Amino acid sequence: MTSVEPLPQALPAEPRGRGIYLLPMLALILVVGYLLIPRLLGGGAVITVSFRQGHGLKVGDAVTFRGLIIGEVTAIRLLSGLEEISVQADLTADGSALAREGSRFWIVRPHASLYGLQGMDTVLGARYLAALPGNASSVPAVSFTGVDEQWVSEAPEDEDEFILEAPTCSKVRLGMPVKYRQFKIGAVRRISPKSLANGFDVAVGIDRKFRQLVRSNTRFWIGGGILFEGTWRGFKLDVDDLQSMLIGGIMLAVPDQNGSLAHPGSHYPLDPSSPDGVSAWNPTIKLD
Repeated sequence: MTSVEPLPQALPAEPRGRGIYLLPMLALILVVGYLLIPRLLGGGAVITVSFRQGHGLKVGDAVTFRGLIIGEVTAIRLLSGLEEISVQADLTADGSALAREGSRFWIVRPHASLYGLQGMDTVLGARYLAALPGNASSVPAVSFTGVDEQWVSEAPEDEDEFILEAPTCSKVRLGMPVKYRQFKIGAVRRISPKSLANGFDVAVGIDRKFRQLVRSNTRFWIGGGILFEGTWRGFKLDVDDLQSMLIGGIMLAVPDQNGSLAHPGSHYPLDPSSPDGVSAWNPTIKLD
């Protein structure tokens, strides 16, 4: 009697398309694990920052945020192509909060401008990496492109930041004062191209004592310089301080009808000249 071969059984087909999600998920798991596991063990994240120039930075130099040391440079190497250097830094457990998208890193070194001397603590001491955190909701990151020091500076803790939108940055400089009726209440802290490359975002820090001056209808404009006014008796020369005469400043004013108090991070246009009739504005605002 001949044996009967069992009939082949149909097996459920593997669903297609699931494999395309595995690689991104695996990459996310590796990044999160790379950041969290060292923190659970008491350490911090390891990041790399690429720069066009090293400016004398060396292994052992500090990474700082708001004057606190949050890490240390552990390796510096020249990248292939000889056009960039890669700086590796170990962050402390607390400093690992800066290992996220949008964080900025730059090399602090001594330089002078009309707005004072910056980085003078590095004349006799070491250079160091300074940092500004990205948005708290940003995803973790371990690789960054360093920014040039002329475009960013660390703001004091007692300032609120607001964003001015300018079509060009030709008249804006880092450290430029922000003034209300010729009294300094803040300064330019960061300049960066807009995401659509149609202008620049100028971040200004406003002292919280003057926070009430930034309303929904506050106006900002480029001011300062030399003003010639002609009359039948001759010419009148009006010159601001030396800084404003040579480079200028950012002025702000509030109309008589006060708008609502603005939230930090609010955006305003940066006008090239003062609004009409601004000298007659006389708002009633109680300062903190």
